[in-house]
Amino acid sequence: MIPRRIFVLVDAILVVAGFVIAHALTFELRPGREGLVSVIGTVIPTLRPYLHPDAAMLPPVSSMIWMLLPVTPAIILALLSVDAYGRLHHVSRIRTFLVGPFAAMAGLSVAVLLIFSLRLPEWSRFFLLNFTLLTAAGLTSVRVFIRSYHGWQAKSGYYRRNLL
Repeated sequence: MIPRRIFVLVDAILVVAGFVIAHALTFELRPGREGLVSVIGTVIPTLRPYLHPDAAMLPPVSSMIWMLLPVTPAIILALLSVDAYGRLHHVSRIRTFLVGPFAAMAGLSVAVLLIFSLRLPEWSRFFLLNFTLLTAAGLTSVRVFIRSYHGWQAKSGYYRRNLL
């Protein structure tokens, strides 16, 4: 069993890593959008001004990092509310797979609430989607890995005592 503090620390690191990777991924996919923008712009010409590549430029990650202060505790509180820090071998597989997306959606709701209440137009919806998907994938994959590792240890006899 992993101590709860270490599990919370790993989850916080995963949230920060998802944020940074989503920011880098959003910048990397920007040149690939131009082909899609030209296709959509020719099919529906009224959408052309909204699809301009400079319309949704992201600020640098250093000016966006403040969003992690309210989002990370929201994700951890969502994980605590569904008892995701308990013993993983007592948790069903479905719950193991659904905990990560649930917590990521809780973090997304806090982020969107802040963006709309503070009226920050420079935040990209594509960035928020990437951040949510990467965070959900990270939280789920860590739990699945730990659950499978504990299952492997139990099958190999690591937890057996007093066999005689």
